[in-house]
Formats: sequence, C-alpha cells, structure tokens
Amino acid sequence: GAEVINATTDASGHATVEIFQADPKVPSARIGIQVIRAPLPGTGEQLVLGHGTTQVTWASADITIETSGPSTATMGSSVTFQIQVNNPGSATARDVTVAARVPSGLTFAGSQPTATSTGQQTEWALGNIDPGGSRTIRVNYTVARAGTLDYCATVRTAEGLRSEHCSRIQVASAEAVLDLQLTGPNKATVGDKITFEVVVINRGSATATGLILTDRFDPGFQHLGDTKGTRQIAYSSLGDLQPGARSNPVPIEFTIVAAGRQSHEVEVKGDGGLIVRRSATVDVRQNPAGSGGVDPNTSMPAGAAIDITKESPRQARVGDRILMKIVAMNVGNVDLRQVQVEEVFPKELNPLPRQDGRKLDRQTLRWTLDSLPAGQRKVLNVEYECTAATDLNSARTITTITAGNLTRTHEAFLEILNGAAPSESGTGGRLPAAGPHPNIELTIAGPDWPIRLGDLISYPASIVNKGQGSDSQLLLEVTFPPELTPDLDRINDRLRTKNIRASQINQTLRFSPIREIRSGELINLTLFFTANRAGTATIRAQLTSDHLPEPLTVDRQTTIAP
Repeated sequence: GAEVINATTDASGHATVEIFQADPKVPSARIGIQVIRAPLPGTGEQLVLGHGTTQVTWASADITIETSGPSTATMGSSVTFQIQVNNPGSATARDVTVAARVPSGLTFAGSQPTATSTGQQTEWALGNIDPGGSRTIRVNYTVARAGTLDYCATVRTAEGLRSEHCSRIQVASAEAVLDLQLTGPNKATVGDKITFEVVVINRGSATATGLILTDRFDPGFQHLGDTKGTRQIAYSSLGDLQPGARSNPVPIEFTIVAAGRQSHEVEVKGDGGLIVRRSATVDVRQNPAGSGGVDPNTSMPAGAAIDITKESPRQARVGDRILMKIVAMNVGNVDLRQVQVEEVFPKELNPLPRQDGRKLDRQTLRWTLDSLPAGQRKVLNVEYECTAATDLNSARTITTITAGNLTRTHEAFLEILNGAAPSESGTGGRLPAAGPHPNIELTIAGPDWPIRLGDLISYPASIVNKGQGSDSQLLLEVTFPPELTPDLDRINDRLRTKNIRASQINQTLRFSPIREIRSGELINLTLFFTANRAGTATIRAQLTSDHLPEPLTVDRQTTIAP
C-alpha cells in the first residue's frame, strides 16, 4: 500500500523528491530508496544498483478535549461545566475552535472566556495552542428541564484535527421535602396545662406552599380551639417555606383531663401532595389533690400490681342504651387503698346517672375505690345513651386505673350507626352473621438470624380471608417485650393509605378496628421495632373479629445478640 515515486537523476547524479505529512495524527514515516540503472538499449532490463531506508519524523500538533460537570442537579438550579482543551503534540495547533451542543434542558448563562451563542450551540475561538499547552473554558447554564441530559463539546484546528467529549447530568424535578420537629413534655398530671412546640423545616430544593398544620389528639387532651369537640385543631398561617427555611415555632397548648397514656399527632400538608407527621405520647397521672387519691409519686411496695379490663359492645345504633362493664383488678399480693378509676368518653355518648360514687367532669367519669384487697376485683357498670353516629376510630373510650405510681389503661372502640337495629339472636351485642362464612388467617414473619443491639427489625404481618363470606370488626393487638421499642411513626406512615392507625398502651400495640375484610382479601401490615436489650424477644399478635369463635394468636421470636 506504499506510494512509489520515480525521480530521474541529473548530470551530476542528484535526484530530488518532496514529501509531506498526509495525516497529522501519524507523526513519522519510513522511506525506502532504490537506485536503479535505466534499461540498456535493446534489453528492457533494469538493474538495481543499491537501496536503503530512512525515517522521517514530523513536528505535529495534536488536540484533545474533556468536559466535566455535576452528575446531578435540580430544576431551576445553576450548573457550571468545565471544558479542558490540550495540545499534547510537538507543534502548534492553529486556529483552535470549540463548539458545545447545548441540550434543550440547559439555558446558556455566560462563560469565561466569552462565547458566541447561537440557538442550541455555543462556540469559542481559542486561537493557537502551543505544544504542551492547554485552554480552560468555564461555562454556566440554568437547568430548565428534568431528565437525563448529555452535554457534548467538539474541538477543531486548522490542521483538520478534531476531538469530542460528552458529560451526562441527571436533572431531578425541584421539590420541597418537609420535616417536622415536635417537642414537649412526656409526663404530666391531670389538670396540668402543657405546651408542645412545632417547627416545620423545608429540606428540599423548591418552595413549600399552602402549608396547613393539623393536630389530632386523644380524649385526655383538651384544647381551647376545639369548640366542636372533634379532637383536632388546624392552623393555616404557616406561610411559604423557601428551601432550607424553618417556620416560626407554633405553640400548641393542652389541658390534661384524663390519666393514662395520652397521644397526639401533628400533621403538616402542603401543595403538591406534601405531607409529614409526628406523634408524641404523655404519661399522665392522677392529681391526688383533686381526686383524694394516693400521691402518684408514691412508689408502691413490692408485689403491688393492678390491671383493668372492660366488656363493651362494638356496634350500636343512635338512640340505643348500651352497658359497658369496667373491671378494676388488684392482681398483686398487696392490699391497695385509694385506687383511682376514670373513663374518658367521646361526645357521641351520654352517661346515664348511677349512684356508685362516680364524679362527672366534662367528658370524664371518675371513681375512688377506698380499698381493693389483694386478688380482688371491683365491677363498675356504665350505661351510655348513643346520641350521634360515628365511625370506629372516633367513638373511643379510654379507661385508666391508678394506684400510686402504678397505672394501667384499656381502650375500647364503638361504632354508632344511624337507623334501626336488626334483630339479634344471642350474639352478645354483635350483629348476627348470615350467608357464607369467612376463614381468617393471621401470619407474622421476621428475621431468623440474630439481631444486633440498635438494629431496626421489621415484622411483616398478613391478615387474609380465605373463606367465602366477609368478616367485620377485626381488632389486632401486638404485645412486645422490654427488649423491643416500637417505631410508631414508621408503622403509622406505612398504614396511612389503609385507614388503619396504631397506638401504644404500655407493652401493647393496638390497631384501630378493620371494618370489613371481604372474601379473598389480603391486608398487609409491617411492624417496626428497635432492638434495645440483648436476649430472646417474643412478640405476640392476637386477632379478634365478629366471626372468630376465639382469638387467633401468633408468636414470633427473635434473638438479640449483645
């Protein structure tokens, strides 16, 4: 493939051949020379008199280009790309120009050195670049579109040299990300006024607008702004939050009206589906000055223990009179005096008078038991009239027993329906089942390997109806040992699309009732706990419903390594 050039010598035996560099990227060439005598007359044969080779190396330019910039960005932000042009050759690269193809998602905002921008192309004239020299271009753009953008630049020289390089940037839509700080006391006494402080933070890259703060609270809290007794208040004056900004603190003041574990949840919503929630729980003790009870700071002697249960219907009709049976128990081996029992009831229930020493204070009934001997129990019957319809989550009664520093709490849920009640046949307050029967199964999964202290453990739980009929009023309770601490925020965050909510009472998680599970329906829940003590931790899930003849119980055991 080598080119052959013939040259004739002159009278002195000299011949001249001029060669040049055909490809600037090929820096040298090997040249072969042959000296050939012309053919003798009449023979036509040539005679090679000698040959040799030589190497020619040209001084030549070379050119490279490299683009660099951020790999990610958000809409509306500014980004800077750097274009590096180098001449690694041995000769000057002449009339160097750079052209950048700008994707549609970037808008040119200036550069150093100055560029000429035409449409979607930006150009720079860099002049000559000496051997080993370089030029640097810094160019600024505004990001106008989300997606994957390729930024490419090409360099050319007068010698015909060309090089190209591209950088890719992933642009995310600018969005606000809300965070919420909720601070306040975790202990109080009935009658106290307590204040929580809420601060909303925008940790995103866009302005958060249309922010509305709502606080939903248990019956043990009262708020002056809750004039209709809905147990929730809303604030709509938070204003807009720029990226990285914090709201002014929002104080929320409650009056404590019931003992036990009282919780409230703060929710902040904004335009575009923004939402964040945080909850807090307060351990509330009776006020001995107001109830004649034992000082709640008094430590009870070893062997003292109390408990409380309640029998109540799960469903009633407006106008019905229902009976709730409270059972206060001394389950220890120490006689107790001045035991306090109180029940906080919703506005849809009206307690009917009874001469049993009770005191009525707004939405709270209170009893003082002068004595409760060891191993004994006291039954307190409360008859209510159902005055308005409500769902299961709203009609909740919270019953608490307190003796000194001992407190136990029980919750019950009631659904009050409009209209006349259908006939019953020995169902103990439940509506009778008809037609095909359900078949409910409960499963709990979890890690089969040792867990380290501080690890977050997830227990997927499933409730499935494998029968032909529907079931109703499913109540799930999960008891857990001291080795585990539940993450209520995470649990409820997963449940918010299922219209189910979890609350904690001592060492038990209680889930709001599931109104109905149809044939073939599957309901998945995930329980989250933090391992805080080494040992063997066993959680127990118990499920009841209108059709289950007895509770379903499932245990799950986890080993926590020290």
